[in-house]
Amino acid sequence: MKAVIKQIIVLTTIATLTPWNLVFANTCDSAWVWFQEGLALYDNSAREAYYYQKAIEVCPEFVEAYNSLGRVYLNQGEYDLSIQAFKQAWIQSLSSDLFSNRPGSNDLFIEPIISLGETYRMQGKYNLAAAEFKRALEINPDSTAAQNNLQYIYKRQHKYDSVLSPHHKMLTNGIFARIPGTTLPKGGIAFAMHYRNWQQTSRLTLDMFDDDMVWLLEASPDKRTTRIQSSVMGIRYGLNNNLTIGLMALYFERDVEFQLGYDGMNEVNANPEVRGLGDMQFLIKYHLWGKRRNHFSIYNLLTIPTGKEKIATSEDYIWTFGEFTKVTRKIPLGSGSYDFTPGIALTTFYNPVIFQSNIQYRITDGKRVGDELAANFGAIYPLNDAVNVTLETGYRWLADIKREQTIYTLLLRPDFIGPMWTPAGPVEIDTSFTSKGGHSFFIAPGLQFMLTKNLKLELGVKIPVIKQSEGWREEIVVHAGVVFMKF
Repeated sequence: MKAVIKQIIVLTTIATLTPWNLVFANTCDSAWVWFQEGLALYDNSAREAYYYQKAIEVCPEFVEAYNSLGRVYLNQGEYDLSIQAFKQAWIQSLSSDLFSNRPGSNDLFIEPIISLGETYRMQGKYNLAAAEFKRALEINPDSTAAQNNLQYIYKRQHKYDSVLSPHHKMLTNGIFARIPGTTLPKGGIAFAMHYRNWQQTSRLTLDMFDDDMVWLLEASPDKRTTRIQSSVMGIRYGLNNNLTIGLMALYFERDVEFQLGYDGMNEVNANPEVRGLGDMQFLIKYHLWGKRRNHFSIYNLLTIPTGKEKIATSEDYIWTFGEFTKVTRKIPLGSGSYDFTPGIALTTFYNPVIFQSNIQYRITDGKRVGDELAANFGAIYPLNDAVNVTLETGYRWLADIKREQTIYTLLLRPDFIGPMWTPAGPVEIDTSFTSKGGHSFFIAPGLQFMLTKNLKLELGVKIPVIKQSEGWREEIVVHAGVVFMKF
């Protein structure tokens, strides 16, 4: 039986290494014969070691001979000789052009590193062993041998916070608070597209206008409404394991409805709308600290003012004085300035739940949009390997802004101009306008579906619980998106 097993081992090895034998046919034929003799024994004996030594003498670039010799020494308890053999295997695998061009060389490339780590582990030199296994994972992150050995080392060192498979390093992020504490590994790419739809309303009160003509607004209703649809495309890239950059492009569709007043009998509304590119955002994030369960990063979002202020013409025509009159309005699609948004982000894993939080402050010039403080917290629970349930909460504070704006209204003539029933037509007022900020709070449930290993579908809604008392008040936000990640 033992002889049969040896023959099977020899035949399997010959079938596997036949391409190698062809490459080295002219220079290492005799070394190949010695190597086969050693494999035929496969008993960790001194004779088996002798055959590998002879193979190395004939062909010093014979990487497998070094690995097999190191394995024999390891099983014999000759750790120093084993370490020397594995180090030589690694050196030859780096320096030999013939080895790097051989079929299957990539699979053998990290074998001496893992074997060296196992030797250190058997000696109880856990720090040296962990360093070798980490080096192997840098070359091949999918190596299960390196992963399992590293987890064993962490357990032996009581580093339970680090005991988590490497593929969990990229813990999934929330749907609405999209900046986690993790960073992409070196060379990793993430591409995301999502769509959001919501409506927001704002009251108009006399104390918002700083002009002597505000008395003209007394006849106007006090509300305006905007329906917003946004589409976002973003890409992130890992420059190294601790530094991630990204670029996001936004596209907006804004449909505005505001009440001009009354034409003497009926309420008159204007409905201008605009479409176009919003501000682009450039992300840079640095991983300050983190183990496999906890990650802490700092980041900054630079807003690039690509979103212009567009002039929209209402599709409604107002009949005044025997003719139709159009109503136009300036509607911004961006902040109009280079804004900076520094922040910090934390991701923590408590099996099986992922917790994520971040806080950021947006610094603006205060002309179109005001400064903003945002804080978010979320939890992600995996129902199974394919479905995650998410629950997020968020707080936002917006500063007041003061801007120049043209206000449109439709009024009756005052008594000193003519009879009250005579319509005055649409009136344009250039005034300083203060848009109020305030505090708001929301909750956001959602679902994430893993369509494939690298592709994720997201569905969620953001529900306002506390709305700011003045200014723009958001209603429910509907979100749908896909994320593709490749490491």
